[in-house]
Amino acid sequence: MERRDDSTCVACGHENNLSFLWDKLKNWKYFLLRKHVLNTIRSQVLQRTKDNPFPDNLEYKIGVFREMIEPQAREAVLSIIKKGYYTTSSGFDDWNPNYQELQGPFTISDEVEKAILAKGIEVIHPDQNWTWILWKTNTLDLNVIKNQWYELDQLFPKNNNNNIFVVSPSAEEFRNKYPQKINTK
Repeated sequence: MERRDDSTCVACGHENNLSFLWDKLKNWKYFLLRKHVLNTIRSQVLQRTKDNPFPDNLEYKIGVFREMIEPQAREAVLSIIKKGYYTTSSGFDDWNPNYQELQGPFTISDEVEKAILAKGIEVIHPDQNWTWILWKTNTLDLNVIKNQWYELDQLFPKNNNNNIFVVSPSAEEFRNKYPQKINTK
């Protein structure tokens, strides 16, 4: 690929294209870790659907089996949901897997946001009803990442929204595929 003298790529115009690629290559270990986590989830979901294909009440409401939530985030995300915050995405960020994320149509108080920001975690509000929490893990140790999730969970107080019932195409598909078991006793 032809390069200009000023380090601007002729093909795309990106400044320092080689350093951009080097930054992406440095993250390859995070991509491998994310792939390992996704393979673990596939295995756990396969085992779950073989052993017990019926969702419990919480799983039915949120439209996923527990095993479908990334293991490093699972306990914290379920705790946050039980506190009344509806989440749509959690775990490794798709584009930058050295980041963990939690997002959904929920709001947090200014006090909670300040506590999260004090830990060096980003809080983004694309609109007034959506919160995206994002942080760089700086580790490949899933136990350390799990502890980061635990610390985040501790910052969320219980709110009054305990009636979470996820309405989305994927949640509806889940409920159609895995109906709740009916007790006949």
